[in-house]
Amino acid sequence: MADFEESYFKANPSFAVYQGRHEFDGKLPDWTADGIKKWVAELRTWRDKAAAFDASSLDDKQKFER
Repeated sequence: MADFEESYFKANPSFAVYQGRHEFDGKLPDWTADGIKKWVAELRTWRDKAAAFDASSLDDKQKFER
């Protein structure tokens, strides 16, 4: 999860600052066509990782929350 947060903060530095990550102060998102393509590809990778998660190890409460 921490890896996703870091990638999200890098893609959305203003949100990172709002969350108290001031090393992102003064940075802007890469809204170029290439930057957006890279972010979409990264989101697809995260989606695939989530879909591949084996839920059989979860208890009933965890399955409900998932």
